[in-house]
Amino acid sequence: MAGTCLAGSWPGWRGPTSNGVAESGEYPVKWSSADNIAWQVDLPGAAGSTPCVTSKNIFVTCPKEGRNTLLCFDRGGKLQWEADAGTDVGGKHKKGSGANPSPTTDGERVYVYFKSGDLAAVDFSGQVVWKTNIQERFGANDLWWDLGTSP
Repeated sequence: MAGTCLAGSWPGWRGPTSNGVAESGEYPVKWSSADNIAWQVDLPGAAGSTPCVTSKNIFVTCPKEGRNTLLCFDRGGKLQWEADAGTDVGGKHKKGSGANPSPTTDGERVYVYFKSGDLAAVDFSGQVVWKTNIQERFGANDLWWDLGTSP
């Protein structure tokens, strides 16, 4: 993970300093379908990952039509691109999916991992730079619960 971040960035699961703490400021403490929501988007599949936020983009993972998918939105909620990272393996829990692990970025690429074992680096234009399958290389995971590991 990058050592420095731009204001408002959340480059990985536990934030800019990997401790789950946001920078100082005033934040909303209540949400509803009408209050303190700038925009919302229905994802094409169930996902439990947290977003990865840069100064310009928001990255989220989800399954789409049987594929592991990375979605890139601009900060206004408009879809910029989608990247395919392999074949989806569904989650065990009805609210989970194989896309539970959260994406992370080093400021140049976004890194994603999925329950299927697919691990990929995607550049900020949506091109897959490299992809491998950890389970094919090192053995299948045998977790009883759904996978939640993030890169």
